Formats: sequence, structure tokens, C-alpha cells
Amino acid sequence: MKPLKVIEVFLLAGMGLALGWHLYFALDPDFGWHMRLGELILNHGLSWYEPFSYTMPSAPFFDHSWLSEVVMTYLVNNFGMGSLALIVTAMALLTVYLPLGLLGPSLRYLRIPLAVIIFVTVYPFFYIRPQVVSFFLFSVIVRLVFDERAWEKWRKFVPLIFLGWANLHGGFVAGLIVLGLKSWEGGKLRLRNVLVWGISLFVTLINPIGWNLWLGALSFSAEISTKLFIEELTPTLFVLDPVWIFYAAFSVALIWRFRADLDLWQKFVLMGFFLQGLFTVRYLIFWVILSLPFVIGSLKHFRREVRDRGVLSQRRFGVAIKGLMVWVLLLMVVRMFVFRPVSIEMSEDYYYPKLAVGYLRTYPSEGQYFSDFAWGGYLVWKLPEKKVFINGSMATLRRKESPEGETKAAFGDYIKLLRGELEVSKVFEKYNVDTFLWRTPKERKQDLTFVSLPDWLTGKLEEKKSKTLLEEVESLGWKEVYRDEVAVIYRKPE
Repeated sequence: MKPLKVIEVFLLAGMGLALGWHLYFALDPDFGWHMRLGELILNHGLSWYEPFSYTMPSAPFFDHSWLSEVVMTYLVNNFGMGSLALIVTAMALLTVYLPLGLLGPSLRYLRIPLAVIIFVTVYPFFYIRPQVVSFFLFSVIVRLVFDERAWEKWRKFVPLIFLGWANLHGGFVAGLIVLGLKSWEGGKLRLRNVLVWGISLFVTLINPIGWNLWLGALSFSAEISTKLFIEELTPTLFVLDPVWIFYAAFSVALIWRFRADLDLWQKFVLMGFFLQGLFTVRYLIFWVILSLPFVIGSLKHFRREVRDRGVLSQRRFGVAIKGLMVWVLLLMVVRMFVFRPVSIEMSEDYYYPKLAVGYLRTYPSEGQYFSDFAWGGYLVWKLPEKKVFINGSMATLRRKESPEGETKAAFGDYIKLLRGELEVSKVFEKYNVDTFLWRTPKERKQDLTFVSLPDWLTGKLEEKKSKTLLEEVESLGWKEVYRDEVAVIYRKPE
């Protein structure tokens, strides 16, 4: 085996182990309600109304990832969490490597540094959640769209990809946009490709919720108000990540240098994904994946320019590539050491109220529970006999009118409570809340923060808001009945 191949194999194994370790321990805040939905679907079928809350039980609910939830629930119940971690790890590595096949033999030596750059850039986006399916299938579509040989061979199966994708996760919209690049290629309308695109669009309607799937996917993508309060929806411009900054500068500089070779439609789509990635952190990975074919194309043009300029330029090019490899390895070390602790911080023992849930099972109350937003999904999963004020599936759920005893937007009410804009006693009385479950006040990093934009910019995190809410609950005469390193429980006096 050639030395370069050996290095690549070891690198691939290292990336897989690092990501697998992270996935096994780090628990996404939405994992719990995805699991519960999977159980409900398997036992009772799809729910058409919000199934887990006491604040919006009559609100229409359209599940755009129902099939992923069924698969997740089946695998965890029958094979354990490790099976999901293994599958997601494989999907993540394929997400990175599929577009790199466009390098070809002439630039094969760049596959290692590019793989590392992409891996360390997208690493934080991977948790066990349905969205990973969209990352993977988006990478598949990007490879097919930009690999003419693969497109001719597999084009007829593209609609089947979208049929499955539409039932697995709502991110299929991004894939359809990129697929449109094949419809207008080389400045000409390609009718056969238009037909593939049209069929792919049509089959997305073959799902249990019909056209409501599109309404849900587009409304979530267009939601703006929640972007300032959920970390993965905040603008990327406010995320000071050296790895992302490096890749953005590297890719944009290359693509801009050879922009004359791009079609107008390619420029439009590329710019659209770039802006979407700038405005929302969670969509940044789609830009990274889509940019790869353009980066690779620019590198091929650059290599030809260097070759035409003579031996001296080729030597300088070689030095630049070696320097790039050194810089990439440094970025990987930074990512691993900076992000590795987050895997532990997001584990069930460290981040979630595991022990407090045990207390609530032993000493239940007749009223409702109010908890941290990031714990809503966990409580839905581990304490299914109780409804919650809000969970992750409700972040964009809102309506113009609501029946008596419910709210128009639970997430909006939650934010107002944190800000002190709603009176806690009235809200708790409205929903018969008698148990308050919150984070134990202490100085520690948190993965999710729910603060206003000015507070975020000045570094005032959720801890300050949490203490304010705790103080208000204490001022109502509620008594602390439980405390551990993660959670504290207050009960309303009888």
C-alpha cells in the first residue's frame, strides 16, 4: 500500500473514532422528543396535534422527520445507542468524502488536507438527529450533480432518493435547489434533467402529511424571530470559530479567483447558500458541502496555471500545499481540544436532569412541570407521563388564535418569562404548574443560550436570566425540595 494511502486510512479511522466517541456521549437536546415521537408512531400512528405540551395541545403538528424517528426508536430499543452512533459516524464520513471524489487522479494528494478541513469544519454539526440524513443525502446529490459520469449512471434513481428524503427529514428542499443546477447547465435548458427534477419534486408529496410537509419545511427555514435565542439558529457572523473563518476565506478566495468559469445559475445558487449559511449556523454545513465542487474546480484551474508558468511556480505551489497541510493539522488539533469537552458537557450525566427525573418519578405531583427549554425533549422521553411547557419541536410553532387555557406561541412566552416580561405567578396559575425544574446556578459553559441579541453580544448568557427566574420563583414562596450538580427542583407550597 502506498504511503499516502496508509496515511489516509489512518486519518479516516481517527476521524471515525473521534466522531463516534462524540456521538456516543453527546446527547442532542431534541433527541428525546424524536424518540418519543418514534414510539408514538409505532404504537398509535402519526399525531396531527402537538402531543407533548400542556401549553399548545390543540396546535396542528406536522412531523417532517417521522421515518427517521421510527428508525431511531427501533435501533435504540433493539440494538442500543451504539448502533445509532455507528450509523451516524458512517454517514458523516461519507458526507465529507463523497464530494472529494471529484478531485480526480491529478489532485488526489489534496484529498487528505481537504478531508481534514471539511471534517473539522462540520464536526460540531453532527449529533444523533434526523438532520444528519439531510447532510448525507445533500452530499450525495452534490456528487451526482457535479460528476457527469455518475449522473448519467444514476440519474434514473434520483427521484427515489427524494422520495425517501422527504419522509426522513425536511432538508430535501436544499437538495432540490441544487438539483436544479442540472436543469440549466452550460447556459442551456436540459429537458431530460428538467424531467428528473420535476419527478423528484412531485414524489416529495408522497408522504403521510402531503403538502403540509412543504409548509413545515419552508416555515422553519424562514423563521427569523427564534434565530436570536437558539444557538444553532443564530447568525454565523456572530460565531467566532477560527476553523469556519479559515475555510470561508480559503474557499471564497479560490472561487472568486475563477468566478468567470461559473454559470449565472451556479453563481446565484452558490451565493444563496452562502448567505443562508451566514444568517443561520445550522445551514452552514450545506454551504460547506456545496462549495466543495467549486473549490475543487478552482484548484484544477489553479494547478493548470501553475504548470503553464514553469518549474519555479510548480515548486512554490508544492511549498504552498505543504504549508496548507501543516495549517490543516493545527486546525484539527484546535478543534479536537476545544470541542472535545463539549461531548462530555452534553452527555446525559452532565447536561440533563437525569437524577432529578428519578426524584420526580419517586415523588410526583398532581400539577404540571415547568423546566428549561433544552430539557423539554429529555423530559418528554424520560418522563412520558407528564406534559411539558415547551420542547424543541415547538420552537417555531405559533398560531394567530388559541383556545382558552392555551397559548399562541409557547416559545415566545418562554422567552418573555426569561426576560421578566410575563408575570410568573399568572403563567404558573394558568397552567396549574406546581413543580419548577431548573439548572443549578453555577458558572459553567452551556451549549444553548436563550438571550436577546444585545445580551449575547455583551456576553451576558442565560445564567443571569436563570437566576432572575429562580429568584422570582423563590419570592412566590416556593420551596426547594431537591438539588444536585445539574438540576434544582422547587415545589409550590400546599
